[in-house]
Amino acid sequence: MLRFKLVLLWGVILGSAVTASPLRIVSLAPAITEILATLNVTGQIVGVSSDCDYPETIKGLPKVGAFLQPSLERIASLSPTLVLGMGQPDSPGFRQLQHNGTRVVLFHTPDKIIDIYNIIRQIGALTNRKERAGDVIRSLKDQVILMDQNRPTISPAVMVVIWHPPITVAAANTFIGDMVKRAGGNNVIGAGYIRYPHIERELMMYKNPTVIIVTDQAAADAIRKDVMFQLTPAARRGFIVSNISPDLLLRPGPRFPIAMRQLQAVFTASVPHE
Repeated sequence: MLRFKLVLLWGVILGSAVTASPLRIVSLAPAITEILATLNVTGQIVGVSSDCDYPETIKGLPKVGAFLQPSLERIASLSPTLVLGMGQPDSPGFRQLQHNGTRVVLFHTPDKIIDIYNIIRQIGALTNRKERAGDVIRSLKDQVILMDQNRPTISPAVMVVIWHPPITVAAANTFIGDMVKRAGGNNVIGAGYIRYPHIERELMMYKNPTVIIVTDQAAADAIRKDVMFQLTPAARRGFIVSNISPDLLLRPGPRFPIAMRQLQAVFTASVPHE
């Protein structure tokens, strides 16, 4: 959380002042673009990364390159007043944009759901949408509280596989891990220094997951052919699940409650009926 606060502070201190005139916003991350749309400021977005594909209204906007490798030249050509990113490292190019009068705010990728709320609140302040941001956050919190009240009676042992091979999983100290916990699951991969570690197949067997959530269809196909995975309770009981959209599972944006509801439905169905 400290690192998250420091990144926010860096964006606020080093950026130039936001005026009352219409903003020209470039969004470098899909989750940021979705937050901007939820705050009703899509009309002020002048460019997005090539990975931004939601909502439909932004698909015709100029692209400034990939999420992790944006083109600073393309960004500069759009004359933005505000550049928002998530997960991108600081670079001399961003500092040059700021030197030329563009405010740049780079958010640390959330580790918990509360971090998403904080980002929404900060973007609301940056875009003069504080009241709207407050409404969005209250709605999201209400949805999470409702899911807390409807957790399954028994927490299934859950593993979230991001990729295979190698087996790449989401640890408990990720926003995915937080969603699993709040939806009623027990993430078998505990918190660690590496938030999305590669694990050995033997460890996967030792963890003995009863539910395996897979975020990539190709990885799911590989898993279903893997003898080691076939030996897990999740495979034996038909709970290797790959039909939850990766856009919902992997993007720490305002649509995360949809993913949580789908996770909770899987967890509830996986609990043996007496």
